[in-house]
Amino acid sequence: TQKNPCPNCMDHGSCPQNEMCACANGWTLPDCSLSLDDFLEMITLKTKLIKTLNETYENLGSEQDKEFYLSNLASLSNPYFNTNQTLSLIQGILSNHLQLANSSVPLTYHEAIYSSNILSNLIKYASQFDCRAETLFTQKLSNDTVSYLDIISKSDLNEKLSNQDPATIKTDAFDILTFRGTQCYLMENPLTSGQYNPNITLLPKDNSTLNCDESFDIKYYAFQEGLFNCSLPYYKLDQTKSSVSLTILDSQGKDASSQFQMEVVLPPGLDCMKGCSSRGNK
Repeated sequence: TQKNPCPNCMDHGSCPQNEMCACANGWTLPDCSLSLDDFLEMITLKTKLIKTLNETYENLGSEQDKEFYLSNLASLSNPYFNTNQTLSLIQGILSNHLQLANSSVPLTYHEAIYSSNILSNLIKYASQFDCRAETLFTQKLSNDTVSYLDIISKSDLNEKLSNQDPATIKTDAFDILTFRGTQCYLMENPLTSGQYNPNITLLPKDNSTLNCDESFDIKYYAFQEGLFNCSLPYYKLDQTKSSVSLTILDSQGKDASSQFQMEVVLPPGLDCMKGCSSRGNK
């Protein structure tokens, strides 16, 4: 449930601190709603299914078959019905079969969408069950996430035309916005991936060098507020994604962030980001 399970925790636990359930022996999940025996039986079945999927991807022929495969894999990656072992198997499929460990192989549209949602589930799981990043699974995921996001956004930018509408992938844990365009377009068109995310306008630092012909590649990531906050119960996480990362590359693929300054409009109720100064509602 996404509602506060305290104080009774489905009659299978209690809430000693931080409005988080401590389950009685034999019960599990954040709200203590599932018996441990049923959970372990589910994990055994899920492990067999994931191993079977791992062996079959290379034999899939049509794009429709691959989309069905990825849809099932995304369902299997649910952040509340898994273990480090099952999600490590799923991450292995992302790296090895979907080539998320190979930056030279672009993803298809559906591969990018499903890979993003699976990655979001892995992050949500790690945030909920290992918020201090103490396990090898979370540490590896943390190291790999940067390259995964880069490959997904790079694939979205593949063959994109200059000043074409931005492309957005929305997940529970993060949103990805990609755009290829000129400084002149960026000055007039704020970048945003949704109403709960910051609006960012990129302005040239020096108007005397303004170039309305050269295109820049923008990779904008907005992460859910409260991820890996050990004191924040899962049901208090909202839709706000105000933790932002932005990459700007020039036409040669080199970092061009020094050529821009950011004007940011935050969702209502949020304070200015570190390193920014406030001006009205900006």
